[in-house]
Amino acid sequence: MPMTLEQNGEHIRLEVYANGGARSTVAAFQLQPDRPPLALGTDCINLNRATERAKWAASFPPSMQEEALQLAMALGIEIERERQRLHQAQANSATGDTTFPAIEPWPAPVDGATLLDELSALIRCYIVLPEHGVTTLALWIMHTYAAAVAEYSPYIHLRSPVRGCGKSTVQQLLEQTAYRACRSDGITAAALYRRIDRLSPTMLLDELDTRLKGDSGELLRGVLNSGFQKGGRITICVGDDHEERDFNTFCPKCLAGIGRLWDTVASRSIAIRMEKASRAELKRLTKLRGDRIKGICEPVRRRLRRWADDTLPLLSDADPDVPEEMEARQADVWRPLLAIADVAGGAWPARARAAASALSCGAMEEGDHALMLLEDVRALYDSEAVIDGDKLTSSRIVLELAKREDRPWPEYRHDKPITTTQLAKLLGRFDIKSKNIRLPAGDVVKGYRYADCQAAFDRYLQIPATCAATSATASYAPTIVADVAAQKHGIGEEEQRELEIERAGMQADA
Repeated sequence: MPMTLEQNGEHIRLEVYANGGARSTVAAFQLQPDRPPLALGTDCINLNRATERAKWAASFPPSMQEEALQLAMALGIEIERERQRLHQAQANSATGDTTFPAIEPWPAPVDGATLLDELSALIRCYIVLPEHGVTTLALWIMHTYAAAVAEYSPYIHLRSPVRGCGKSTVQQLLEQTAYRACRSDGITAAALYRRIDRLSPTMLLDELDTRLKGDSGELLRGVLNSGFQKGGRITICVGDDHEERDFNTFCPKCLAGIGRLWDTVASRSIAIRMEKASRAELKRLTKLRGDRIKGICEPVRRRLRRWADDTLPLLSDADPDVPEEMEARQADVWRPLLAIADVAGGAWPARARAAASALSCGAMEEGDHALMLLEDVRALYDSEAVIDGDKLTSSRIVLELAKREDRPWPEYRHDKPITTTQLAKLLGRFDIKSKNIRLPAGDVVKGYRYADCQAAFDRYLQIPATCAATSATASYAPTIVADVAAQKHGIGEEEQRELEIERAGMQADA
């Protein structure tokens, strides 16, 4: 059905013919007193993209360009609202689903910064979280209302050392604030991708630690790996004829459980660590009651719906700056939330980037095991484990790693320390291979030379200064080293000879 938006004045009337997609036909006219409208042009543009709106507006006379740009923006918002309404109505009609009743948008425009402040206050009322966790959760709730125009949807990972730290309470609050929230305390991979494909919900997955192991865990990991980016899908054979069918897996997801996630899923997540609340903290909290929380959150949902409707065109074209220290995957994880913070304005752009820097630093420390190992091996080249200034034996590396109680190496697989074979497999991802190393005593063993590892160190371990204090490098004292390591630290030739003599004496004593 054609949609018309008329401007009061003598300049422009725009008519849009929505075709069900992002691109729409727009006709522009100049209104002239006592004369028929003068047609200025008709074009098919994507009203959700700022570049196309600007290019289209630039085709008008200079006096009309600003007005054309504003009207194109207003039409883009109207089209997106209508598209979302029709999509939800069609989905509910096709499935007979009444799980997600329509949210009536707030009648007046909503200030994004004020709404985020309101969300933060609501979270603090019921849950004890670190400040960066509150910031992240507020932004993520708003993101669930705008995920349709985001390229990526970051996962929130609520983790705690023990039960009773409030993870389920967070999920109960998200169930009443996030868009089309659907909570499950235990779900199989098949049920998950079918539900996502059918409902396009926000999935809240609790007790995920009970699903990590075995074949079922691997299937679930596959769904989560693919569902991080728009267009993510898995292909399954269905029916008696075993015909292949694609199932959509993309949607916002909040994962809760004890312990670590799979590495690949962790790299797509923002981890929020939760701890058991103290008695003093519990006294300040309000008890979350299921019979009241829906009514309390309804005005918030309506404001979230209105803010998202009014800003979807801006968010679809957003390309926010991310902190320089972030690696590529973490930048993808945070970009949708940073875009929301930038559009909301106020103090939120700075708050969001502070949270991103702090929490992505933790993700680098606890993320992919291969990157973590590479970091720890680099640190060992500044330790007394080095032979001849630039060599580490495989056996000495795993021995030193097994001493790191703050890392997974002491119980890497089946509660046993990492082995030299596992070490070689992880380093092999970076094309680092062990070589024969001759020990001072004459024995030849397997190990690694600094020169063979340096390219991987330089490429993958650009760790920001804010993380240095908590990285593995900080935990090793740069003691008796020579040659490559000595040059790296600026040690003079005389001091280097003294260190070599002292090292030779230590090896003799050993």
